[in-house]
Amino acid sequence: MGKMQLGQRAGQNLITSYMNTFPNYTFREAQLSDLMFYYDSLSSTELVLIDSFEFEINFKQKFEDVNYFMFVIEDLGKPVGLVVLQKVKNLSDPSPWVEILEFFILSKYRKLQAADYFYQKIEEYVKEMGIFKMNVACKINSTITQHFYTKRGFKIQKKLYAKFIG
Repeated sequence: MGKMQLGQRAGQNLITSYMNTFPNYTFREAQLSDLMFYYDSLSSTELVLIDSFEFEINFKQKFEDVNYFMFVIEDLGKPVGLVVLQKVKNLSDPSPWVEILEFFILSKYRKLQAADYFYQKIEEYVKEMGIFKMNVACKINSTITQHFYTKRGFKIQKKLYAKFIG
């Protein structure tokens, strides 16, 4: 190893070389055994408690539904991310598209290009299905998420409004 340059910290070359290596990610279809990973991951992003019994029923229904696609990204066999996609068709537009309903990466993998790898695999999968349009909704204050998608060519098409009735 060469001499350190002015302003360089000890170990910086090791950190830089680690960050430049692509971790050993694998992309696979979700399995029923991924239920708890999905539950724990999605529960960590919500401000309200997700009922585990209802979550399990919902997960299994979507798992069996031909219009839903669920995937996991792993690093050395350990799940580190998930996605739920839905194939959609409107009466007014006969061309199907895929909506990204859930996309989650464990926090320690967010700076290790896991989301980039995962998104690339998702887009490849959607193209293989013969679908050429994807939609995603982001929370209004989630500028990091919005930037992630706009950097990949997503454009604002419409505003989504929600109302809780109770």
